[in-house]
Amino acid sequence: MTAEAARGFTVATDVADALIAQGTTARAAHRFVGETVAAAKGDTMSGDELEHLRASSGIAGLTAPLDADGCVAAKRTSGSTHPSMVAEAIASTRNELSELEATKA
Repeated sequence: MTAEAARGFTVATDVADALIAQGTTARAAHRFVGETVAAAKGDTMSGDELEHLRASSGIAGLTAPLDADGCVAAKRTSGSTHPSMVAEAIASTRNELSELEATKA
């Protein structure tokens, strides 16, 4: 399943997010990524495409997750898919449920 998640350029949005985090406008970031995907030789984002993005964006130190696990781990905001955020949301929900149950008793 993890291998399938990387196919079809599913990480493209995360790569655009990395460009935006480095100061590229959202419009330019998505244009750079779209052009890179259109010119790609395979069906996944790889180091070659990332190198192309470094050159086209002018951001030599650009890094971005290129696999599903990396994309999940890169998301660290409330409500995101990062494992610690999911655990926090579960704990919060359990706490709220416990409080509701206590008010019913």
